[in-house]
Amino acid sequence: YITFYTSLFRCFLLHGSADPLTAQLRGAVLLPCFVDRPLPLEELEVEWRRTDSDTIVHLLQGGQSRPESQGDAYKDRAHFFSQEIHKGNFSLLLEGVRTADAGVYKCVAYTEQEQNETQVVIQGVVFIICLFLLFKPFLLAKIQQQILGLRQDYVYRGRLSITRLINLTKAYFYHAPTKFTFRRGQICWFKLCLE
Repeated sequence: YITFYTSLFRCFLLHGSADPLTAQLRGAVLLPCFVDRPLPLEELEVEWRRTDSDTIVHLLQGGQSRPESQGDAYKDRAHFFSQEIHKGNFSLLLEGVRTADAGVYKCVAYTEQEQNETQVVIQGVVFIICLFLLFKPFLLAKIQQQILGLRQDYVYRGRLSITRLINLTKAYFYHAPTKFTFRRGQICWFKLCLE
């Protein structure tokens, strides 16, 4: 008689966010990634990276965070929740959000037997500026921040040059007319991206 032994490994599933995430510029955003059951940490590796590059956002090996493996753009900005790792929570906190952080992120978990992955999307941030000339050289400037339909307004009033306004918002022009010619009562719209 020949006896066959089979060992069945229950596959683990990684969960993320089905919907795109909203990110506040210069704020923090949580990139969710967790398994349906705890995994043995000694044989576990979890890797966060961008899908559009080889840049490693963060790496976890043997239950330990490896910040030295992070790409320069994410050093001191992306963090695991160390107290949650043993529970199977590999979510990442990304701080100091920049416009360049918009994109698709992949969380991949490896064990000796298998691997699984999930993706998380961070939406971009669009800033719109409205300049209204009250009377020369006074401007009413309204900066409108739009993040997935959420809106926040900033209003500046008084002696304010274009250069000063841009410096105040630490912004640079993403799209704008080549000339700035304002007449009283004229409204001009510009899209801005913040650094």
